[in-house]
Amino acid sequence: MSRPGEAYAPGLALGQTSACGPRARNEDFHGAVVPDGALIRLGTLVCVADGIGGSADGRLAAEMTVRGLLNDYYATPMSWSGIKALHQVATSLNGWLFSEGKKRERGLGTTLVAALFRGRTLSILTAGGIHGFTGYGPDGSTF
Repeated sequence: MSRPGEAYAPGLALGQTSACGPRARNEDFHGAVVPDGALIRLGTLVCVADGIGGSADGRLAAEMTVRGLLNDYYATPMSWSGIKALHQVATSLNGWLFSEGKKRERGLGTTLVAALFRGRTLSILTAGGIHGFTGYGPDGSTF
């Protein structure tokens, strides 16, 4: 029996963790979707956002960005390339975040990195300075 998404990302195993570091609060948020059914063709999407600590609600900005990207990406047309879909959704989310941030004294801000495993293609989207992902190949090598 195969796992959901295995046909489009064979052998993909996911793990997530986050550490607070030197700050009192952790402003990170991460998530992943391994689709099944008709959406399997859109691939597996993994996201990490790090809310900007100097803004009022960095954690909220990070969470809304990750949740928005994971949700809205799978609502894009299947005819779009993965990177086009990620770009369109991220651009819309950025506009919304900026608009919401203007309503607050210190705004809303986050960085974002997303990895889309679609077929034999890996697409990476980054916004702001953020650490990416570590991947391990079948021979144990990292990428």
